[in-house]
Amino acid sequence: MKSQVPVLVKTGEILREQLKKVGITLDVRPLESGQYFEELVGKKFDIAGAWWSVTVDPDMFYYPMQHSSSAWNFSGFKSEEADRRLDAFRFTANPAARKKMYPELVRYFQEEGSLVVFSNEIQRYWMKPNVQGSTPLSSLELRFEDTWLN
Repeated sequence: MKSQVPVLVKTGEILREQLKKVGITLDVRPLESGQYFEELVGKKFDIAGAWWSVTVDPDMFYYPMQHSSSAWNFSGFKSEEADRRLDAFRFTANPAARKKMYPELVRYFQEEGSLVVFSNEIQRYWMKPNVQGSTPLSSLELRFEDTWLN
């Protein structure tokens, strides 16, 4: 768990208590940034708490985190079927077709993937009272066309 991200530490504590009920011991180790990323990138973990600063849209979440060719696939998950499904979703331009594909893709990764989503939080990156018109996009992109200062 990255110690500077409080929700990860809390999630680790909750997961430890839940797993204890079924006889599994989880050692939660909050780590400083350098050690955390060294162990994450080096795949030196049995289970890791992490965060991703976009929504759980398959193209912005599952593709980078679960496609076998992605540099962000820290778990090392590899599946030709997963890659095929992700590629099909990514390269489908029709919004209606993507919407239809979405539930099955999410279901597939819930059952077959190497990630478990514990929470999806909207974070606001602007906090001053004089900032107006700031509403996060569904992708959590920071866009300021409609933002102004009072």
